[in-house]
Amino acid sequence: MRTKRGEPVPTLREALSFTAACRLTAMVELKPTPTPPQLDSLLSVIRTTGAVPYVIVHSFNAEAVQAVRRAAPELHTALTHEKTPITGKEAARYGTSLNVSRFLATPNAVRDWHTAGLKVYTWTANWPPAWEKAKAADVDAVLTDRVEPYKEWTRTACDPTTTAAP
Repeated sequence: MRTKRGEPVPTLREALSFTAACRLTAMVELKPTPTPPQLDSLLSVIRTTGAVPYVIVHSFNAEAVQAVRRAAPELHTALTHEKTPITGKEAARYGTSLNVSRFLATPNAVRDWHTAGLKVYTWTANWPPAWEKAKAADVDAVLTDRVEPYKEWTRTACDPTTTAAP
């Protein structure tokens, strides 16, 4: 498989090996609840690449997140949530972080999620007003489709000594 520019798309193993080597955070999104063989395969790749400390397995599908938590309690997991408010207590049932729509990431909500011990990632914030809102709400990280403009914005808007870990 290749991108529109002709570049090869890395396998999950290749991507997670790179993640572990560079000590980056990688988010692995699950769509449906994995079957037991699919879950075994996923966990094998995460473990054998040394990426366990750097991976957050997340999903809109709460059942998929719970399946990972039962099979691999050592992993960072997160519910990805978008439509209705969710309390920190409820979100904490699904893992160590919460991926939340930028529309739900208000200062009060983020404070509640942090109080519950969660890292908060907001998506898909693609423009400076959304980035400003995320910063004001004190989220831990912004997920964006516009990486280069976001990096440029952070050079002047954010503290360069602060980074989010899983």
